[in-house]
Amino acid sequence: MIDVNDFKLVNDKFGHIVGDRTLQLVADALRNVSDRLHGFCARYGGDEFVLITSENAQVQESIQHEVNSLREKCADLIPTISVCTGSAECRSGAVTATQLITQADEQLYVQKEIFHGKRKENEADK
Repeated sequence: MIDVNDFKLVNDKFGHIVGDRTLQLVADALRNVSDRLHGFCARYGGDEFVLITSENAQVQESIQHEVNSLREKCADLIPTISVCTGSAECRSGAVTATQLITQADEQLYVQKEIFHGKRKENEADK
């Protein structure tokens, strides 16, 4: 599971057109990462996406790197953005799709809490 950090702030500060462009950029980044990992990606809802792959890779780093690379090409149109990911593994047929999504979503929220905690620390340092 992939979630765009502070996406509501993008829409609120820059408007929905920039928000749509931001989601398109993230989708393009995911498609590029998915192609490299021979996976499948899709928008899951709102600003969340899903990536399914059999590769055991540093997915969050790969996605963020790709987002940054694509954003550099249109920095004047899209604000700085970051993503959080949550993952789950299926090692047997005993796990359902719903269970995998639930596990990945739980891990995503752990990462979101870490992200928001770091942001608060950075704001307190200023």
